[in-house]
Amino acid sequence: MPGRISMTKKQREALLALPETEAEILHHHTLSPQELDAVNQCRTPETRLA
Repeated sequence: MPGRISMTKKQREALLALPETEAEILHHHTLSPQELDAVNQCRTPETRLA
């Protein structure tokens, strides 16, 4: 397996670009209802921090 994957400058910029709008931030940093269901299925008293 190669140690590095070559990318074009455009690909690298797209990968490292920060979200510019509030909608993009919410999209990337909010769990969907399906994701929340998956998390809640795995939660038990033993796995809770508090």
